[in-house]
Amino acid sequence: LQNTTNMLVTKTIFYALATASIATLATAKPGSLRNNSKAFDTLETDERELDCTLVLADTQFEDNHDEQHWECEVDSSSDSSARGHFLALNLEFNADYKDPVIGIIESGATTLHADGAVLSESKAIIRGAPKLAQKTFEHSRRLSTTGHRSVLVVRVEASDASTSATEADLAREVFGLGDSSGGTDSFNLSSGFAQCSYDKLTFGPANDSVGTNGVYTVSIGSAVVGQTFGSVRNVVLDKLRDDFGNNDLNALYDHVMVCMPSGTGTSQGGYTNWSAYGIINGYVTLYNDNWCMSPSAQMHEIGHNLGLRHSNEAGSSYEDKSGMMGHSYLAYEIPRMCYNTAKNWQLGWYEDKHTTVNPLNDGFWQGQLIGYVDYMNSSAPISAAVVVKVEGHNLDYFIGFNVKTGINEQNQEIDAFNKVTVHSVGTPGGDSSLVAKLGAGNTFEITNFGGGLQSAIIQVENI
Repeated sequence: LQNTTNMLVTKTIFYALATASIATLATAKPGSLRNNSKAFDTLETDERELDCTLVLADTQFEDNHDEQHWECEVDSSSDSSARGHFLALNLEFNADYKDPVIGIIESGATTLHADGAVLSESKAIIRGAPKLAQKTFEHSRRLSTTGHRSVLVVRVEASDASTSATEADLAREVFGLGDSSGGTDSFNLSSGFAQCSYDKLTFGPANDSVGTNGVYTVSIGSAVVGQTFGSVRNVVLDKLRDDFGNNDLNALYDHVMVCMPSGTGTSQGGYTNWSAYGIINGYVTLYNDNWCMSPSAQMHEIGHNLGLRHSNEAGSSYEDKSGMMGHSYLAYEIPRMCYNTAKNWQLGWYEDKHTTVNPLNDGFWQGQLIGYVDYMNSSAPISAAVVVKVEGHNLDYFIGFNVKTGINEQNQEIDAFNKVTVHSVGTPGGDSSLVAKLGAGNTFEITNFGGGLQSAIIQVENI
């Protein structure tokens, strides 16, 4: 980075085996909170107090659009029949809503208290204005991105439908465990995270006598076809608590993956073309039948549990296909890839090869980049970075090398193969946007850097 009279110039040399991309994020709009009590029908008439934790839920659809909404996770120790349920709310928080007392609400860390609420199986109508509070750090659900995590995979048998996959199918496609026929699986939740993190974060089957190889079949006895997957989810979780004799499933398992039978929808009798559902900083993920065996859907939804948000491009959700927080694919062995550059910084798996640059302070910076596929390559330059973070602007920018080989050999961002990518992020841990894919000699300009008249220029000198 070189500070001239009217320009900050970034010249970065990348020796890469990878593809590069650039990301931008739109500026935030003022937030709002709206009480829409006509949004839901209810099954109860009595009002009660409600205490719960706010969680941001995201649903993927097969046509690659998504829907996000806030839900209320009722504490497992509550004396309410809704304990442990996830309840959709009649309150609409937009993405940038700021509470006058606590500021920004955070999934898994913000609590809600309502003096009056009417509950159904999967919904809560709040009367009046709720009170929000922030949990202390040690009591919030911000999951570590290192260590080992236990996973319970749940098959569902209902009176009118069952999960298509067998327990053996799911043990093979989620954990890579061989079945009685000798079938194995090379790319799945367990192998994907192990390979991408270089064994810093691993996932394995829950060690519990109630299931086989981490998979348990729950029988709920009621009909599910035409019902909302949210209400079916709460029935399934209640039955698991009864079967296991423990109200706190998250105390038993780090993650619970529920493989829903085909036929459930996003609303009563509504759309059934949803593919998967995950909670930011949560422990539950849902999959529409065979989507439970898709490694990209598994890593996407568990990625939400780990706090990851979406990977976008040109203002469209999921359009950044350089990592698993973009599109998911109904395929059982592909695509073999990891996460994009911005998510890699957030996950911290390669943090000893992170570099931070502030053009306003550092002037000229020049260096080398390697792809995350070469993180442990002893032949790579010792001083080379896997991720460069450019800060000092209203957006943070993350520069990486998208090498299409090894654990990234099936990267789906076709025009970013073996290029330098640039992603932007507006708020820490927020959605990322792919804004540039640079080959040798290409540049990307960040105008009005830091709110001034200068520009920061990222230049790839050679690959």
